[in-house]
Amino acid sequence: MTEIHTYRCDICGKAFDNEDDCREHEMEHDATKLKGAVVMLDPQGEVLSLDDIHTAIEITYAIYVRCKEAADILWKMFDSNGYCTPIEDIETSVQYPAFFTYDEDECRWQYMRDLEEEYNRLLKLKITAENALLH
Repeated sequence: MTEIHTYRCDICGKAFDNEDDCREHEMEHDATKLKGAVVMLDPQGEVLSLDDIHTAIEITYAIYVRCKEAADILWKMFDSNGYCTPIEDIETSVQYPAFFTYDEDECRWQYMRDLEEEYNRLLKLKITAENALLH
């Protein structure tokens, strides 16, 4: 007797003999949900196709996410591909829409709002220094 395992897509019910094939198929369904809610960019600023979500996740440098629901789907996909999610590196609360960039020197994701706040803080210091020289 031979034991045979069958895996079924939780979304459409399609049957697979291989668990990895089934997971890949389900991920394609999830990627479809992201269209219109997520934009991923490579380091040169080129928009990455969500049709090849594995490659997009692997090489993305910047991510724009329109809503928390899309972010939750995308973070699950990052996790299942073995990558840290941007949300894991962010220490402040995230408000959507949100923009994230990857800092290759620090090997971590950055939240644009945090970068803007730091920029504004430094700009105030610069203005204070310039004003001190003028008076």
